[in-house]
Amino acid sequence: MAALDKIIVQLEQRRDAIDRALSALGAIGLATTPKMAADATKPVAGAGPRRKFSAATRRKMALAQRRRYAAVRGESVATTTAVKPTRPAKRKMSAEGLANIRAGVKRRLAMAKKQATAATKVAGTKKATVKKTAATKASRKPVATTTPAQTEAGVATTTA
Repeated sequence: MAALDKIIVQLEQRRDAIDRALSALGAIGLATTPKMAADATKPVAGAGPRRKFSAATRRKMALAQRRRYAAVRGESVATTTAVKPTRPAKRKMSAEGLANIRAGVKRRLAMAKKQATAATKVAGTKKATVKKTAATKASRKPVATTTPAQTEAGVATTTA
């Protein structure tokens, strides 16, 4: 029985050591049991692709994490590290470039206007032609057409 009591004491000591390790891990926010660690690595049902954060947002997140970690350690973090939004430098167009763009727009508008006036002139003459052909079609008289077989039989047909 003494051997069995010795084994029980050793197991209790190991259990106490494991409990201390788990409580230390719990203090820094990591998984406290193997089951929690396994659950943390499983993908969440219905979760889509990860969202991308901007550089400014990632900076804010890093600063907040540094503050939390400093609070756990009992230190203080300098709060003067303000996050400034990064903006690309504005580009300015030269006067010459702006003049080129304006001249090109003027040229394109003039060309479009010229094509529109030419199209209306052509359309006006086509409409008159169409009207004439419609009038001439209506004034046509039916023409007798016969096939060689009908000619032999002496039958004449008229079509409009």
